[in-house]
Amino acid sequence: MNTFGKVTVLAALAIFVILQASLVRSEDKKFQCDGHEITMSEKQVEGMKACAEVIGIKSMEEMTPDKIPCFAKCIMEKGGLLDAEGKPHKENILMNIDAAVPEEMKSTYKAAMEKCIDEHGHHLSPKDETCMSYGPMAMCGMQAFKNICKKG
Repeated sequence: MNTFGKVTVLAALAIFVILQASLVRSEDKKFQCDGHEITMSEKQVEGMKACAEVIGIKSMEEMTPDKIPCFAKCIMEKGGLLDAEGKPHKENILMNIDAAVPEEMKSTYKAAMEKCIDEHGHHLSPKDETCMSYGPMAMCGMQAFKNICKKG
C-alpha cells in the first residue's frame, strides 16, 4: 500500500480542514484533531492537489458543495478505497484508518466511517460522471471528522 493510499481516509475526513489551507501551498500540511497534531507528508499533499486539479479548483473559494463529491471520488479511487464494482472497500478503509489515525482516535473514527459506509456506500456509482452518488458518503465522512475533531 502506498503512502497516498494510507492517507486517503484522513483526506476524505479532512477535506474541510485541508481546503481551508491554500491548495497550492505545500507548507500547509498540519492540522489539529481532538488535541492531536496530524501532519501530512508532501506526497499526501501532492495527491490531494492532484485531485483538486482534476476537478478544476485552485482555492477554497472554488470548492463549492457540488465539487466535493468528485473530490471525494478522486481521493477514493487514487487511494484504492473502492472495490472492483466502485463501492467502498470497507477493509481497505479500516486498514487505512489504522495506518493514518492516532491511536486514541481509531475506534471512534472507525465506528463513524463504518456507519457512513453502511448507510451511504451502496449508492456510489463509478458510472456517475457527475459524482453526485459520492456526495452523501463524503458529507457523512466530513461530519464525522468535524464531530471527532471538535476540540482541535
